[in-house]
Amino acid sequence: MNKKRSTLRPPGLKAGVCGRVIQYFDFVFSVLRKSSSEAKEERRIPYCVLKDRVCTPPNVLIAAGIAGILLFSFTFAYSETAEYYYNWGLSCYEKGEFDEAIRQYDKAIEIDPSRPEFYNNRGLANKKKGNLGRATADFNQAITVNPGYTDAYYNRGLVYINQGNFDEAVSDYSKVIAINPRDADAYYNRGLAYDNRFKLEEAASDYEKAVEIDTEYADAYVKLGSAYQNLGRADEARENLNKALELYKNQDRQADADNVQKLLRQVINE
Repeated sequence: MNKKRSTLRPPGLKAGVCGRVIQYFDFVFSVLRKSSSEAKEERRIPYCVLKDRVCTPPNVLIAAGIAGILLFSFTFAYSETAEYYYNWGLSCYEKGEFDEAIRQYDKAIEIDPSRPEFYNNRGLANKKKGNLGRATADFNQAITVNPGYTDAYYNRGLVYINQGNFDEAVSDYSKVIAINPRDADAYYNRGLAYDNRFKLEEAASDYEKAVEIDTEYADAYVKLGSAYQNLGRADEARENLNKALELYKNQDRQADADNVQKLLRQVINE
């Protein structure tokens, strides 16, 4: 079966050797800017050096020739890699182009099916499209490839919460916590799952752990205050809701602050 190759064409180039080389670099970086941090550093070095050079012959002609050869070689070689399609998928995802993101992740997986992050990110795109079954299948495959890949457990837990499968969500977040016991978000989300199962003591315990790890986690203080209120611990409820109110104001989240004030009035009136 023939594979279609993605052809990238740079925009119209400026006149002059330096202008042409610099603009070509700008174009390539605009396409490849979503790569890993290590690859970014590797690409940024020749880019900065070339742009800072004084444009006087013959040094510029030599630099331009060498840079052009290296850059063309790198670009065409890179366009055949799984990372290329993966990073293109990231770019599409961030622009809300989820169908195209899925197509690019498909190509990345076809080239290298051993990378759990490829399946994980395709799962996120499917989740955005509302394809929760396909999203779950992608997260499952990411876990099959790497059973210690916490992002897939975390994201699958979100799908389970959306589906009302709270016991499964608790199981997934428990796995995340077992691997990374300092993950405040995992405690928070497991607390939400416990809340929905009416296990208030367990929920409160998870929210307590979340704010212990991240002392500025305003949302967790709100949920902790609400859990204490439901448990009949009014003083602790007020304390945590007031903490959330303070944090929301400091974070310029006025709408959230207003909601907390309503909760505080309910606690006071009880």
